[in-house]
Amino acid sequence: RGFGDGDTIQVAVKVARPGARLFIEDDLALLGGVVRALTIWETDLRFLRRAFADYAAAVSRELDLTEEARNTADARAALDAGFRGGIVVPRVVAARPGALVLSLEEGFRADDGDALDRHRLDRARVFARAVRAVARGLFGEGLCHADPHAGNVTVRPDPMAPDGFEVILLDWGLCARLDDDARAALAGAAYATYARDETLLRSSLDGLAEASRLAATDETRRRLVAYVAYLLHDPGSGRG
Repeated sequence: RGFGDGDTIQVAVKVARPGARLFIEDDLALLGGVVRALTIWETDLRFLRRAFADYAAAVSRELDLTEEARNTADARAALDAGFRGGIVVPRVVAARPGALVLSLEEGFRADDGDALDRHRLDRARVFARAVRAVARGLFGEGLCHADPHAGNVTVRPDPMAPDGFEVILLDWGLCARLDDDARAALAGAAYATYARDETLLRSSLDGLAEASRLAATDETRRRLVAYVAYLLHDPGSGRG
C-alpha cells in the first residue's frame, strides 16, 4: 500500500474466521455452566464468577479486530514515546470488525537461541529490552499485553538500532487496560516479590483485589497471599 509521503510497505492481513463467534459463544456457555455449578457448592470459589465474566468479555472483545487495532495503535504511540528506537509495534493500516491490516514486521522468536547466537545478539540485553517494553506499557500506560509468549515477542537484527537489534511486540488482541489503583498494586506486588517483603506483598495483593472488585474477605484471596508468601520463603536464608 502507498501512503501520501510516497512510502510503500508490506502488510500482514488478519481475517476473522467465519463462524468463529458462534463457536466461541457455545464454548463460553459451556464454561459458564461449569463455573455456576462449582460456585453453588463451593462458596469460596465464588470469585470465579467475576473472573469468568471478565474473561468472557475479553474474549468477545478480541473477536472484534477493531479493538485489536485500537490496542495496537495505543501501544505503538506509548512505546514510541517511551523508547528511542529498539522497540517496534506494527502500524495499523486499516481495520474492520472482521479484518485487520498491519505493517509486516518480520523477526525470529525471542526464544530462538540459535538465531540469537548466529546474529551475535546478547540474550540478556534482548530479554531486558522486552521486559522494559512490557513494563512500560503495563505500569506507564496501563496497557497490559495479556499474551506475551515468545511467538508474539520477536527479534530483528538492525545495525542502526540500539545494540544492533529491535524487539517486535505482536498481537495486541488480548490487552487489559488497568486503572491507576491496579497499576499501583501490581507495582507494589512486583517490588515486594523482588524485595521478599511479605507485608508489602499482602497489602499490594489486598489493593489488587479491591481494584479487581473482589471482596476483602474472600477466602481464596487470603489463601493466594499465604501461598505466594510461602513461595518467597527461603528457609536457608533466615528470611521470609
